[in-house]
Amino acid sequence: MIGAQLVDYSHATVTGMLANSTPVEVVGTLAGTTLSATQVSVDSQDAEENNEDVEFDGMVSALDTTAKTFKLGDKTIDYSAVSNPPTLNNGAEVKVQGAVDATNASLVHATDVTVEQVTAAAVPRTARSQRR
Repeated sequence: MIGAQLVDYSHATVTGMLANSTPVEVVGTLAGTTLSATQVSVDSQDAEENNEDVEFDGMVSALDTTAKTFKLGDKTIDYSAVSNPPTLNNGAEVKVQGAVDATNASLVHATDVTVEQVTAAAVPRTARSQRR
């Protein structure tokens, strides 16, 4: 666990000695409420506690284009400060860079959002009729 975030590092490359309360940097994919790590390294500073940059990958859900927020697992992403944000849809795979809120660890203030992949479910469908 990193804070309240469940991390599966069973298939990750681990650099350094892991121990409880040791700051780490984790790279992986957020699926539901679990971060599946591909790389874990012991870090000299904890980015979330120091309001430094963090990066999350995952699938957009609960998109609110008015409030400029969406969910990645249990994290709420506020992308209101992103200049020229991409077009987002629920189901799109995204990479988010930003900083964890100083008073709410489940809130991330995005500085950059990149759409990695748009799934078929995320593409709006247009009904078409065909004449036979």
